[in-house]
Amino acid sequence: MLRKTWLWAFLAFSLLLKPGLGSAYVSSGGDWELIRSVHGEIGGDLTGSDYKVTHSMGEPFIALSALTGGAAASFAGYLSQVPSFSNAGTSITVAGGSSTTVTLDGIVYGIKPGDSVVVSFNNEMTSTTLPGAVTVTAILDNLGNAVSAGQAYTLTYSATEQAAYVSLGAGWPKGTLFLLTISTHAEEINGSRLVNFSTVNFATARDFAAANVVFALGDPSTKVEIPARAFPSDYSVAVSTGVRSQTITTADETMAANLGAASRPFKKVQIDAFGPTMERWSANLNAQASIIIPFDDLNSDGRVDDTSPAIRSKTVWMWRLDEGAKLWVRQPRSSLDLANKRVVLPADHFSTYALAGSADTDVSLSYAFPVPFRPSGGNPARYGTWADGIRFTNLPSTGRIRIFTISGELVRELEVVDNPQRWDVKNQVNEVVASGVYIWEVTSGQNRKSGKLMVVK
Repeated sequence: MLRKTWLWAFLAFSLLLKPGLGSAYVSSGGDWELIRSVHGEIGGDLTGSDYKVTHSMGEPFIALSALTGGAAASFAGYLSQVPSFSNAGTSITVAGGSSTTVTLDGIVYGIKPGDSVVVSFNNEMTSTTLPGAVTVTAILDNLGNAVSAGQAYTLTYSATEQAAYVSLGAGWPKGTLFLLTISTHAEEINGSRLVNFSTVNFATARDFAAANVVFALGDPSTKVEIPARAFPSDYSVAVSTGVRSQTITTADETMAANLGAASRPFKKVQIDAFGPTMERWSANLNAQASIIIPFDDLNSDGRVDDTSPAIRSKTVWMWRLDEGAKLWVRQPRSSLDLANKRVVLPADHFSTYALAGSADTDVSLSYAFPVPFRPSGGNPARYGTWADGIRFTNLPSTGRIRIFTISGELVRELEVVDNPQRWDVKNQVNEVVASGVYIWEVTSGQNRKSGKLMVVK
């Protein structure tokens, strides 16, 4: 009687504990019970991961330190089942296949025709709902063409492993990018559905005897064209943009320090090649591939968008990263395709590449506008405004602008930091200049250009 009185007093005290003190995972009850109330005693053993304690109004129970991370404690709550989820995994070994894969940028590379793709679940599933919940779509073929073709697959479910094995009867076609989706129509054996969609992208190994085109995911204009038999056996290639590393940072800083800020690379591409067992491929190719990296000039003004200092399109070259020396090395064989705004490099091996502009000292196209500057003239489009001032355009990537009086006195000196570059029509002591004619001069390296402008206040 004393034991029962003590136990009920202890459980009553537990109801006074605040919600949210902690959580525990237990396996008691089995997958078929969605929600159940729990009673426990000190010394009870609750372990596992199928259920979790939800702290809210409900029946009390006792949880040990193994569950709460502290001393033995009492909690009030309900025992709720952990919602199911799925993980689309890499390939597994089957007859004629290989389990060796590499995952880059969220894509699993190296799937062989005879492989199965395994989809794992955290709870036991109803096998009859999986075929309708799993879809496989081919996205790109070996030449990079969008296909968006649904694939008829075979699926085998293992209750013991809580995993589904997905394969194609005729084998996965080589050099193809696939999307596998598991929808929320998949059900557990207790009737509960998956909480969220799960997806995975995977690419099959490429046929060495066929020509292949590999795109950077999300940037299809950045690509590698690989001729047939460039590799001696089937292979995989991944193209990634926006790559970062300490070696790249060091190479960037060294390049800017030696060649100027305008020469800092503005786009970087990493190309990784792998052999038939996904070993990194470092040998030269049997035939030259073409590396194609585009750049943006959406307004066709002859300057690469979003570069500062502005880089002229005609100065863009491709560079290769020398990882040992931590330097960018200019590739003299690269060719600039201004019509298509891209640079093409024939290459017999793959590495990390970048686009960068050479220092531009051309001043031949530079000029000032509007001329005359007459902000009170009632025609802002023709005569300008005080807010816009006088602007200099088609400037070199580095250089200086000087404004003189007609008698040769220096009025203002500006460093080229933008294009167009604004002059606020003030002198060196921040005073608005007087009306009159002025001489402007743009210099860069050994190049110089001058002209006249007029201010009418």
